[in-house]
Amino acid sequence: MKPAEGLPENEGKGRIGLAVSHTNPNKVYALLDHRGKGEKEGAAEVYKSVDGGKNWKKTHPKELRIFSSIGWYFADIYVSPKNDDEIYALGVRLAHSIDGGKTFNYIGGNVHHHFPSPADRLHLDHCELWINPKNSEHLALANDGGLYVSYDKGENWKHFNNIPTGEFYDIALDNSDPYTIYGGVQDDATVYGKADEWNPKYPDGWKYLWIDAWSGGDGTITATDPVDSNTLYFSSQEGGIRRLNEQADTSKYVRPNSRSFDLGNKINYNFVAPYFISPHDHSTLYLGGNYIFKSTNRGDDWTVISRDLSSGGNGNKDSHAAGAIAESELRKGLLYMGTDRGLFWVTQKEDTTWTERSKGLPDAYIRSISPSRFKESRVYIAMSGLNYDDFGTYIYKSENYGKTWESISSNLPGEVAYVVKEDPFFENILYAGLFRGAYISTNRGKSWSLLGKNMPTVAVSDLEIDKDSKDLVVATHGRGLYKMNLSPVYKKYTDGIKSDYLFDLPKAELPQYNDTHGDVNYRTAKKLPISFWVTQPQEVKLRILSKDKVLWETKIQADKGFNEYRWDLITQTVDSTSPYFIHYDKFLKKGKYKVQIVTSSDTLPKDFIAVPYH
Repeated sequence: MKPAEGLPENEGKGRIGLAVSHTNPNKVYALLDHRGKGEKEGAAEVYKSVDGGKNWKKTHPKELRIFSSIGWYFADIYVSPKNDDEIYALGVRLAHSIDGGKTFNYIGGNVHHHFPSPADRLHLDHCELWINPKNSEHLALANDGGLYVSYDKGENWKHFNNIPTGEFYDIALDNSDPYTIYGGVQDDATVYGKADEWNPKYPDGWKYLWIDAWSGGDGTITATDPVDSNTLYFSSQEGGIRRLNEQADTSKYVRPNSRSFDLGNKINYNFVAPYFISPHDHSTLYLGGNYIFKSTNRGDDWTVISRDLSSGGNGNKDSHAAGAIAESELRKGLLYMGTDRGLFWVTQKEDTTWTERSKGLPDAYIRSISPSRFKESRVYIAMSGLNYDDFGTYIYKSENYGKTWESISSNLPGEVAYVVKEDPFFENILYAGLFRGAYISTNRGKSWSLLGKNMPTVAVSDLEIDKDSKDLVVATHGRGLYKMNLSPVYKKYTDGIKSDYLFDLPKAELPQYNDTHGDVNYRTAKKLPISFWVTQPQEVKLRILSKDKVLWETKIQADKGFNEYRWDLITQTVDSTSPYFIHYDKFLKKGKYKVQIVTSSDTLPKDFIAVPYH
């Protein structure tokens, strides 16, 4: 096929977005990522054709600087439905033209958030746009900050930040009671808050640690000091670690200064560069690039403790930098490092003597390393081939420090794995995060089961377990965070339950009542998890009793195996024609109660208590 006349044909031609006029099918615009003129800002170019794409002409003499160095990420262009001289070009910023692309201005505008947010301006990195075909003033814009809607062509925007679509890279839990979750989010900073169930009616109360000045930045890995609760580490891409003094609300940039080292090779980091606090010394940090760095004074000074580990004995595994690093909790100085192309390294002396243990591993990105808490020589890894169009499931176990590897993917579905974690209490229980969900194994990887039926089919990027509450917290890349309590799983595992069973209940936490009229503060309302096990699918009856009097009951369809009903503690809902009526819901009161699960073969009782809000 003859190439289109007028479009660049050199090797620097990248992603192209197209937009066809709504009124003239022969008029089409192309937004091109053009690298032929060099790696520099200004690589975005708009071309127009009026003959159906046979001939093209660049529309603008001046540089359109909306791509920076990441034009491959964007290149969407849109034409206004009623005026085909009005176009929008999407990039780092949103460019707008009313003269067919001859000149452009940038759209910013005033931003009004649905829920409170410290973000001031229209977020950067624009991915999708919708123009109302009946009203071109009405725009809906999707970018790395979420969904924005304007009714005056971008002068004012409503930011719908009540949609749980956080793309988490990594999470960490602190030692507070209740624990706080910290997580790095794709281009929306590092965020932190309590593990309360999300209620879309109210703000979640989470806070932000800004990475950059453009309403967020890429938050990646967070580490909480287990001894000094005032110290927190958070980071941006490529190992940009900052040490936060929470009391002073100031942070210090502590990534190693590359000019301080004469290493022979350039220092490289992956976008999500791994680092961690040593489990043996809270002042010791390790950071992984193509070299491994160590600090014994919380990042103020660093030493290099490895050679360049981006190449080994197999040229197919030549890598850019570390994908994961870890230290054994059982032995100080037993360190592991895995690269983005399948090189696996180990040192048992915490010095520059690293041994490659990559034989038997695929040429894939080592995303997760989990040294065993029960056996020093045992280690688990999860690998992803997604960067290389390889969608295999790669989870491995070694019993000898990586000398030999055994695949434990077994019956997992054929999809990419991101993380594997060993349970902190039980040697044989493992958890895995895959491209479409979370999984559990109770036999050390011989077989796996999907963990929870109400998890969305979304990439699980990280897993953490709070030892005190026994909560499993799951980070997804696109649907925010989820949690489940593992106590029923542990009970089933240790007791070998084979018949219908109702698990112990936590305390029911009652809501707060407002002072003046005694109405419920629904922001404080929490649900009570009622977990049970049945041997076959069936309809069951769930009852709440006080001194053998039934206060509330319902019927639910139970699946075979684990089930959980989350009760809102409302015993009765009432209505009234009174214009000032407010007490629509009657909640449980403080005291002792009983739950009953009535199955086809048994009635299962359990006592619990309701405690006032505190």
